[in-house]
Amino acid sequence: MREDQLQKLRNHSSSPTHKDQLFLLSWTLTQQKPADLRPEDWLDPAKAIAKLLPWLAKLKAIRVMAYSANKSLMVDLLAHVNAEAFPNILYVDYIQTRDCAALAMAVNYLVYGNDL
Repeated sequence: MREDQLQKLRNHSSSPTHKDQLFLLSWTLTQQKPADLRPEDWLDPAKAIAKLLPWLAKLKAIRVMAYSANKSLMVDLLAHVNAEAFPNILYVDYIQTRDCAALAMAVNYLVYGNDL
């Protein structure tokens, strides 16, 4: 997710039309199903459940994963922000603190300085 979103930010800022378009930075998480579970496995429920149980044992809630992801956002994003490359919109999972608001304010300061 990190590299994907930062690369999209770089691509957007190098686009000739980037000043006319908003950039949405999506720092959201998606739980993935087991890679080896196929729809036909459900024809034999015991087989499907046998594949699901080890996956369920390791499954983390979005709110748990969001803690690390959001911490990474706070650390990683500002190094890539400047007057030409910045997110206009931030999508973030499971906001627990005011850190995202502070991040948005820091982005505005880096982009516009005291001109706000």
